Amino acid sequence: MKRGLGSIAAGLGVLVGTMLVVFGVLAIAGFARPVAGETLDLAPWLKVELVAGGIAAIAAGWLCRRLACCLWPPLALAAIVLLLGLVEAAELLVAAGVKDVNAPTPLVLAAPAVGTVGVLIGAFLLARSSTAMR
Repeated sequence: MKRGLGSIAAGLGVLVGTMLVVFGVLAIAGFARPVAGETLDLAPWLKVELVAGGIAAIAAGWLCRRLACCLWPPLALAAIVLLLGLVEAAELLVAAGVKDVNAPTPLVLAAPAVGTVGVLIGAFLLARSSTAMR
């Protein structure tokens, strides 16, 4: 049980840490800055989130599966990523409806799916093939 929870924590750490670094670099570079009186366009930001989040999710799923003693931790990690992604998507859609924010709905809703599928790919395709190579 402890090993399974530890592998979930490690996977979440990889995913969250990677995304914080990516968004920190983009924020410092001024990738998406609001301009007074204009609508904030989040479409480029969301596209980067899809690509970077997909790669980070694959790495998180791979690490979780490699550290886990059984199959439930990667599935639990995928469920956590889906749940957190849906919460983030709901917040973005509400913000887009209330403020001057352009957040395209298909991109917002794709992020949780990309993260969840990325975790499952990393956990069950990549980890299995690297285990077979040992």
